[in-house]
Amino acid sequence: MGLTHWTRFFIFFILLIVTKCSQPIADLKPLGKNSCQKISGTPGPEDFELIRLKNQSQLVISSHNRRNFESTGELYTLPLEINGIGKEKLENNFLIQPLKVDRYPKYFRPHGISSSMNKGKLRLYVISHTNLDDKKNTIEIFELTNEKNFSWTYIGELANEKLSHPNDLFALPEERLLISNDGDGVNAVLFFINFLFKRATAEITYYENGAYYFADEKVPFGNGIYYEENDNEKLLYRSSHLDKSIFVYNVKWIENYQPELNLKYKIPFDGGPDNIMKNEYGFYVATHPSNLAFLDHVKSAKNLSPSMIYKIEDLTRTKLIYSNDGKEISAASTALAYKNKLFINQVFEDFLLACDI
Repeated sequence: MGLTHWTRFFIFFILLIVTKCSQPIADLKPLGKNSCQKISGTPGPEDFELIRLKNQSQLVISSHNRRNFESTGELYTLPLEINGIGKEKLENNFLIQPLKVDRYPKYFRPHGISSSMNKGKLRLYVISHTNLDDKKNTIEIFELTNEKNFSWTYIGELANEKLSHPNDLFALPEERLLISNDGDGVNAVLFFINFLFKRATAEITYYENGAYYFADEKVPFGNGIYYEENDNEKLLYRSSHLDKSIFVYNVKWIENYQPELNLKYKIPFDGGPDNIMKNEYGFYVATHPSNLAFLDHVKSAKNLSPSMIYKIEDLTRTKLIYSNDGKEISAASTALAYKNKLFINQVFEDFLLACDI
């Protein structure tokens, strides 16, 4: 979820008390006694990106202390295997380390993160809520410059008024970006109204060749975004926290213009879906079943917020594979399986979970 302004949190809190729009906490569904281990070392690891190179696989983690939003953040890495391609299982000796970056931009407050190739070079694209006074949001770009020691160089930023309030993004090759805004960048009063009436005002920004476009579909409070192509169709998946569903669109690409989206179906959830992750091991979504608990958790780590992890199995069919009341992990925001582990991160606290599956 990872909202970026205390004003929005305050509005959410008042609104949810008045309307009592909170779902019941899910039944507990642990993955097994002692099956999950905490991997500490990164505050507010809201999103991550799996980077797979010839001789190594690493999770790059977007980290920021979101209870002190004026602070700045950084990127971390969790090595999964080095020279270990082909092994079926990962060991449990995980250690989070700061990502090797030559420098960070000023006022770096990372949020959503994605990667793709650009002119033969691997790049990371990271949403940053750079300037809190004028609500300036940017996408900061880092390029892999040394594969052997996994070091990166800061390239520069993208900034435009059409980045109205970015939450997550999906990077396509050659610096084409699909960016999910959670709101439309309006003032607090209008944001309150939009939230109250679940108005579909959250836009998708598309970036290509220096130009920014708004796509033609909006949802109530947008969140995670994912895109894929197969032999038969091109699909875009987008979370709507307020609609408690993922909108699935057929995509038609129009040259030198924004993608044309046509709603195919919706995938419903018991709670507000957050980030969307997929690889050959599965299709995973973290959800927030209780808004009130989440907003209590914003104020203090002592206030627990339940977490639910779903696996999307076929079209609108989902399977709840993990849930807890917040004691093991609160406000889970992203989940992804890799080999024999399910990695789960969260919005505020300073650790990830690595669970046996």
